[in-house]
Amino acid sequence: MRYGRRLLFKNNFRNNATRRVAFHEYRRYLFHGEQGILKTTQCVVLPCEVSEGIRSPERRPRRLLSLLPPRSKRISQTRSVYFTYKVHMITFVSTPIGNLKDISFRAIETLRAADVIFCEDTRHSIKLLNAYDIKKPLLSCHKFNEREAAEKMISAAREGKNVAVISDAGMPVISDPGNIVCAQLKKEGVPYTIIPGANAFLSALVLSALPAERFAFLGFLPDKEGERRRYLEKYKNLDLTLCFHAAPQDVDRYISDMYAVFGDRNACAVREITKVHEESVAFTLAGGLPGQKKGEYVLVVEGAGEVQNPLNSLSEREHIAHYMAQGMDKKSAVKQAAKDRGLTKSEMYKFGIDL
Repeated sequence: MRYGRRLLFKNNFRNNATRRVAFHEYRRYLFHGEQGILKTTQCVVLPCEVSEGIRSPERRPRRLLSLLPPRSKRISQTRSVYFTYKVHMITFVSTPIGNLKDISFRAIETLRAADVIFCEDTRHSIKLLNAYDIKKPLLSCHKFNEREAAEKMISAAREGKNVAVISDAGMPVISDPGNIVCAQLKKEGVPYTIIPGANAFLSALVLSALPAERFAFLGFLPDKEGERRRYLEKYKNLDLTLCFHAAPQDVDRYISDMYAVFGDRNACAVREITKVHEESVAFTLAGGLPGQKKGEYVLVVEGAGEVQNPLNSLSEREHIAHYMAQGMDKKSAVKQAAKDRGLTKSEMYKFGIDL
């Protein structure tokens, strides 16, 4: 989306010299940042409906003279010309999840170039910024004020400011505030990007040594036991490695509920990722996780594997007879049994000819 200023001028210029005066006055207005409304004898510059913005330095303004009619075709009516510029992009910046050195050069450059930084907790983020001698205005963006923060970001971007967004640790939006902000930016057409970086659950997945070809990240589980078990039931039969965030006081409850829903499976608990006391412990859901729980955890649990249909243990003839006993006609029973076993109907039909 583009925004800009509107130049209103009358086409009754007396000569080319007057045109040049109007053009240079407008250039002076653009590049010297004069405030208010520029008025000359022949042109008036008014703000558009969008607030002031900053033109990218590499882009030159369109030549005003080329927009004016030839001298022989002057008319007295007022024409509107739009000089455009791009709204500054908002940047979501990934931050370290423990070790302050786990931040990219690009992330540091972006934070140093920012005019304002939105943080999940300014008290926490100031430690990271002080470590890299970054002194910038900080505004809060947490789960209770996301909509208000999004409006402030959009306003700042349209004013030509460089806006950066960070969370307390890791990648913004992932188990952190920011999803509502992204939706609002999309809706308003404001461009934004992400600088990737440290991520807790991906690091834990590698440290767990469990299958990593296909996986699902489920974040924090609900607080109440009933809701938690109903939530886990949705993913009971998935052949995917499952990753969960867990606070130390919740680890034992999570494992107990997983065992009740999933049955016994291999799992791994990873804590204090990238920190001095990083630890990765393999265990089973039936046996639980021994020891005292300290630090933030990521629980990685293996998937259900291929789910076997218990009817496949029957013979083909018994399989068809089972569905017929439930009230299906022979044709439907053969079709369903073939689907269960991964066979064609013609292959399955020969086993039920005499039924």
